[in-house]
Amino acid sequence: MTSTATASAFSAVDRNDLEVRVKAMYREVAETPDGGFHFEMGRALAERLALAGIVTESPLPESVSCDATLWAACIGIASQQDAYRSAIEATGLAVRTFREQPEYRFLTESSRGACEKWGVKSISLLAVKA
Repeated sequence: MTSTATASAFSAVDRNDLEVRVKAMYREVAETPDGGFHFEMGRALAERLALAGIVTESPLPESVSCDATLWAACIGIASQQDAYRSAIEATGLAVRTFREQPEYRFLTESSRGACEKWGVKSISLLAVKA
């Protein structure tokens, strides 16, 4: 599509009408969680959870959890892996898969040091309604 054709197509759209229609669709989704929508939402989505995250083998000391560089690398906010799993299971979900992602590499020297010292690692998990 040329830029002239693109501009022409956009100018044919009534922006106010589009906004009204989008808001109506969002309202319908919010008000009818059991509706036959083509995407998962509400309870169906909450009953199955897939996550990727950064966890540790041992709890992090305050010197790590308060380090801005390690926060930026997602290490300063990492949970100890057993506590992470327990928090998910406390919601009524059962962890079915808990897999380390050894191909994930941290870039900075301080991040790599934290990996070695506290067992920081990337994981993915699948949890389903128990």
